[in-house]
Amino acid sequence: MELTGCPIECPAEVIDAVEKLLTLMCEPLVVTSGEELERYEREVREQTDRVCALVVGHRIQFSLDSEQLQELQGRWVKAFAHKLKNKGGSSDKSVG
Repeated sequence: MELTGCPIECPAEVIDAVEKLLTLMCEPLVVTSGEELERYEREVREQTDRVCALVVGHRIQFSLDSEQLQELQGRWVKAFAHKLKNKGGSSDKSVG
């Protein structure tokens, strides 16, 4: 599956998830009972939830890695009048 017009690289796992969703849509399945419809609906919902999670996660990672966000973080740290302590790790380093 080739995506055109996408300015960022689309991970293979996103493409795979979209292809699985399209396969569910395109398979020649005739639903003949309420149970079959519920099973099919559950499969589609699970796959759309997976696509959503992958796409949103990819966007978050893309944003975290962006120069714009790193620049904003740097400006935010410099705006403090006192040194900030790094409380996220085991070391006791000052930030900024």
